[in-house]
Amino acid sequence: MFLCQVVWGHKDEAECPDSGHIEMKTLDELENFFYQFKKEHQEEKATIVEVILPSGKRMAIALGRQESFLCYCSKPFCSYPGEPEFFQPRIYYESLGNHDNESQEIIEFWDGCRYNEYKKYGIIPEDMARYAIRYFVQTGGKLTQKVTWKKYDKEKTDHFEDGEDEPF
Repeated sequence: MFLCQVVWGHKDEAECPDSGHIEMKTLDELENFFYQFKKEHQEEKATIVEVILPSGKRMAIALGRQESFLCYCSKPFCSYPGEPEFFQPRIYYESLGNHDNESQEIIEFWDGCRYNEYKKYGIIPEDMARYAIRYFVQTGGKLTQKVTWKKYDKEKTDHFEDGEDEPF
């Protein structure tokens, strides 16, 4: 049995050669992975890594800079009628940093295949993001209240499955 999976890049490694997947059995293994991954993916190669629990709950973290951000999804690829099957989680939260919440400033992170833009208001210190990931894994998918979270502002994210609670 594994504690969590760590995924970066995309499934099609021919298209995106900087991709990977590994199962972690302990928090120490996860921490060691983060440390090594960050050393190999500095600054312009700062990369999004996704931590996936056996329940399917997942949290993405940006590694490779002093700053990071977090995205939480309650379940992978939950779709709604008439919408694509991807990027439609039932519950979705982003970290909220000290930046202006209305700011449209962006920061780019590599996803293993291309650069993606993220709003700067979600940026938090990397050590806080790593703490949040540890908490998430240790608690089976809960979000720490030491991070300020913003619920994704799409109306359909308020649709909960039976028995699914807010992640706090």
